Amino acid sequence: MLTAGAYVGVASHDQAVVDHTLSALQSHGMGPGVPDPRDNAGPLRHHKGPGYEFQMLLGVLGPLRRKLLRDGHRTRVYIPYGEKWYEYSIRRLQENPTIGTHVAKAFLMPWTNRP
Repeated sequence: MLTAGAYVGVASHDQAVVDHTLSALQSHGMGPGVPDPRDNAGPLRHHKGPGYEFQMLLGVLGPLRRKLLRDGHRTRVYIPYGEKWYEYSIRRLQENPTIGTHVAKAFLMPWTNRP
């Protein structure tokens, strides 16, 4: 996706995926505070922002999200809401039970998930 010029949203809580992404961004000359250098970024994206962001669920790996933010990377926190928020959250827990640990920690110790 980086070579295609698309705006890249990296939606992962996996440290290995984040590390690989950071390496790939660096190899493409992309990073915090650097305008998108890709010529094929498209007229609406060309030199308007970094061309990527990290996306994470609220309550999951707050320390990793905060480190990315401190290092200057754009981050987006996904917060389920609306009529189907509960069903969505249960589905995510079933897909990845380790999220339950992060959610419980965020609920019991909310200060650990602040920006």
